[in-house]
Amino acid sequence: MRISTLVLASLLVLIATPAFGQDKPYSPKAASIGQLINLATYQESPIQLQYDELNRTTVTNGPRLDFEHTYAVGFDEFVETFAKAYQEHTAVTALRAEAAPHIKDTTIFVVGMNKPSDTARFTLGSKSIPLRFTIDVRPDGENVIVTVHNAVYSQLFSGIMPARTGYLPTDSKEVPFRWN
Repeated sequence: MRISTLVLASLLVLIATPAFGQDKPYSPKAASIGQLINLATYQESPIQLQYDELNRTTVTNGPRLDFEHTYAVGFDEFVETFAKAYQEHTAVTALRAEAAPHIKDTTIFVVGMNKPSDTARFTLGSKSIPLRFTIDVRPDGENVIVTVHNAVYSQLFSGIMPARTGYLPTDSKEVPFRWN
C-alpha cells in the first residue's frame, strides 16, 4: 500500500512540473482580445467620397454611433451620380486604407439603392470585398448629408443552404419541408 502511494505521489509530482522546451519553462502567450474579435464597427468613417467634405460628426442611431458627413454637392446631383453608377456598375468611392487593411483593391460600387422620397439609401460593396456598407443621404440646403452606418454587413456564410422546398423521392410521396 505504501509503495503504491509513493509511486502515485511521485507520478503526481512529475505531472505537476512545468513543461520544458529548450531548457526554458513553457508558458503560453495570451492573445489580445482585440486581435481575436472584430466587432464589425469602426472608430472612424470607413467610406471616402470624392466630394468636398464640409463637416464630419458622429451621431447616435439606436445602439450605434454612425458617421455623418456634409458634402458640398446637391442632393439631386448626388443621387443621380450614385443611380448612374448603380446602373452602369462603375466605382463611386473607395474604402479608407485603415478600414480594411487586409484588402488590396478598396474600390466600392453601389450594389443596392432605395429612394422612397426626399431621402435615399445606398448599399456599397464589391465582388472582391465580402463587406457591405449602408449610407443614408438627405438634403441640407445646397449640400447633402451622408450618414454612414457604423455596422459591417458581411457576405461570408457557412455554405450551408437551408431547404426551400419539400423533398420529392422517386418512389414515394413528397416529404414537406418544416420551417420550425
